[in-house]
Amino acid sequence: MGISKTVAFYLPGYYPFRENDDFWGTGFTEWDNVKRAIPNFEGHVQPNLPLHGFREFNSPEFLINQMELAQENSISAFCIYSYWFSGRRVMTRIFDYLDDMKETPIDFCIAWANENWTRRWDGRDEELLIRQEHDTVSDADFINDHLDLLMHPNYLRINDKRALLIYRPSLMSDPRSTIENIRARARELGLGELHLLMVQFFHERDPRPFGLDGAVQFPPNLHKRRVFPNGHHPDFTGTIWDYDDVVELCISSTSEFLEYQGVMPAWDNTPRKLRNAHIYYGATGDKFASWIQAAWQKMNLNIAQDDDKVLFINAWNEWGEGAHLEPGQSDQFDALQIVKNVFEERIGKQ
Repeated sequence: MGISKTVAFYLPGYYPFRENDDFWGTGFTEWDNVKRAIPNFEGHVQPNLPLHGFREFNSPEFLINQMELAQENSISAFCIYSYWFSGRRVMTRIFDYLDDMKETPIDFCIAWANENWTRRWDGRDEELLIRQEHDTVSDADFINDHLDLLMHPNYLRINDKRALLIYRPSLMSDPRSTIENIRARARELGLGELHLLMVQFFHERDPRPFGLDGAVQFPPNLHKRRVFPNGHHPDFTGTIWDYDDVVELCISSTSEFLEYQGVMPAWDNTPRKLRNAHIYYGATGDKFASWIQAAWQKMNLNIAQDDDKVLFINAWNEWGEGAHLEPGQSDQFDALQIVKNVFEERIGKQ
């Protein structure tokens, strides 16, 4: 019988570091974006500030506290983004802490954010800050540079294999050869076989052409219908999508490959894009709870009984994109409490 796990994506950049100082100004953190957010339509709640204030990621104890809060609310693991550019690593503080910890309250795994780093936060070439130079051979050095983390006793395993996510394998120069090299390097270094997954990105959904083991749904990378809430600001040039549609698209998708379900409590990148934001409108606590339960039921039907069922949640702390389980001062519902309630009161009894 497989193990049930819930994994929340985790952004590690809530502290000043050299590259942010160079690109955005001395002392810049993600909190600067969160503070500047503005409403874009009638009833739009912005800014939404963290309930417990603007805490910087400045101690191992802070990470432990985050993990303990997650554990108390039915989160099994964090999936932490690694920003690795051909050996250059940024936002590494969380990994430094994990390297020094013999054990952690919950498990963790890594998602290689293998796009370019740009001022738009979307991986495109405009206003490039750090280019991601992919190479079939040297990309396997990612395993060497993260070896201590991959060897950690609390590194997340799925079906008894260490799980590693790659955000966009299609950007690799020769994805299939690169993935083969990554697998070979992992075996050489004593990690055994990896459970390699891709993050689904709009029309990039099938892991098989890349030689990967499966895919992870990643809302909001699905949308269908625009909506038009009352009272748009006249300068608003962004897009507002229907939350119900992304729920339907995720739950109704069919695949002939291993696909782990993904959910999100909400999405609103106004802190980063202001009047050009992308927003998913209509999220409620009941809808989020129903989505979690439906996603879990779908995995029970589509994943072999003896395999692990893993639900991915976007995200623990994406405050710049309005997708967070961490409590906010102006949340319309308590997303973290909903996760706990659904798993303790419904899924846990199945």
